[in-house]
Amino acid sequence: MSGIPSAFTRDTLGLMGEQAQFFDSVVKVSRQTGVGLQISSPGSHSVIERMSNGDWSLQLSYVLDDNYRDDDGRLSLTDTFVLTSNFAELNKYSRKVDYVGPQKLAALWQDRKKAFAQANLPEVEQWKQFSQQVGQSLIRPVFTNNEIWQRIATEKILLNYFTQLGEAAWAKVPGLSLKILDPESHYQVIDHGAERELVFHWVLDRDNGPESGRYFLTERVRVHQASQEVTRIQRSITAPHEVWAHRQYNGLNATEKNEYSRLRTMSFPDHASSLAAYQKLVDVLKLDNHDWKDRSATQEL
Repeated sequence: MSGIPSAFTRDTLGLMGEQAQFFDSVVKVSRQTGVGLQISSPGSHSVIERMSNGDWSLQLSYVLDDNYRDDDGRLSLTDTFVLTSNFAELNKYSRKVDYVGPQKLAALWQDRKKAFAQANLPEVEQWKQFSQQVGQSLIRPVFTNNEIWQRIATEKILLNYFTQLGEAAWAKVPGLSLKILDPESHYQVIDHGAERELVFHWVLDRDNGPESGRYFLTERVRVHQASQEVTRIQRSITAPHEVWAHRQYNGLNATEKNEYSRLRTMSFPDHASSLAAYQKLVDVLKLDNHDWKDRSATQEL
C-alpha cells in the first residue's frame, strides 16, 4: 500500500485532543517563541504506508508558524512511527523539525528551529498510546489499494450494495455519483476497546473536483474485535468541512443547500443486506491489514 499525503479528519483531530499531553513540550516552546502548533492547518498532513515486511509506517507532519501564511517561512514538525501489522507494538519512533519556505528567509528561523528540535520528547508510553489511538485513525484512501476495490467490483453482494447507494443518491440529485475511487474516498479505524469503528467517507459528486457541489456519505460501522462481527451501522450525509479538519465552513450556496437537504432523505439498502455487505467488506479489508484482530488474542501456530 503506497503512502500519499492526506489531510487530518475531524475524527483524528478529536483523538489528538484526547492525547494532548503528547504535545506538551512543543506547546511550551510555542509559548516561548510565538510559533504556534497548527494541526488543523492545510499544510499539516499524514502519510500511512504498508512496508514490505507487513509493518505500518506512519508519518504525521504539523505546521509550526507565527501566522497563517505559507510564503514567508515556517517550520514542519514530523513524528514517525513504525508499528507491527496489527498496530499492537511500536517498533520505532522519531521526531524531527524542518524549515519550509524561501531559502532566503531560512536564517530567520534557525533559532526557533533549534528550540523545537531541543524540546523534550514524549515519554515512551505516550508514543505508544498516541500511535495506537491516533495512528489507526489516519485515513486510508480506497483507491490506493487495488485489492480492495477490485474485490468490491467482483463481490456481488458489495457491487449490489454500492450500486444501490449510487442509484439512491442519483434519485435525489440527478447527475450525482457515488465515487468510491475518488482520492477523497477513504476509511479510518477507531479503537473503542471491545469494538472497533470503521468510518467510511464515500464521495458524492457530479464531477472530479472538490471545489463545490461535493458531499460525503459517511457510514460508521462497529465491529466486535474478537469475533469480527459487524454489530451496527450509522449513516449520515456530511459536507467537506464536517469531514476535513482544515476545511473552513464558508456556507453552502442555495443549490448546495437544496441538494444537501434532499440527500439527507435518500433511501438506503435494508438493515439485513447492509450488515451482510459490510461483513463482506470487513473480510476484504483484511487484505489491507491481515492481522486485524483482538490484541489480547493469542495466535496458535
